[in-house]
Parts: sequence; C-alpha cells; structure tokens
Amino acid sequence: MEGLFLSIKHVRQITRLGETAAQGRLADVRKAYNIPKYQQVNVFEYCKFYRLDVDLILKLLNGDRR
Repeated sequence: MEGLFLSIKHVRQITRLGETAAQGRLADVRKAYNIPKYQQVNVFEYCKFYRLDVDLILKLLNGDRR
C-alpha cells in the first residue's frame, strides 16, 4: 500500500460518489480534525469521522489496487 492516506480518487472508489461530493467529504474530515487544506487525510481519521470499519475500507482499497 502506498500509504494510509486518502485522495479524492480513493473516496470515490469507496463511496461511488462524484468528485465534488468526495472533495466535500475530505473537507469535512479536515475541518473536524483541524487538518490544513492541502495536507492529506489519514484513512483512520476518515473512518473515525464517518464511523466506518477500518479493516473493510483497507480491504476495499487493497482489493481495487491489485
């Protein structure tokens, strides 16, 4: 795995949302955890904010990259 950070592409892959909605989700996490605008969002912070299963998300990301 390249790292434990999410990009817009990864959020779209997990949620099947459009690009604008994916950007909004990352912005919500950044705002909640006081992360600067251009800093990457950690998978664990994203999952904690949206109450998602970290293991499931990591499996989805790894499975789609193979």
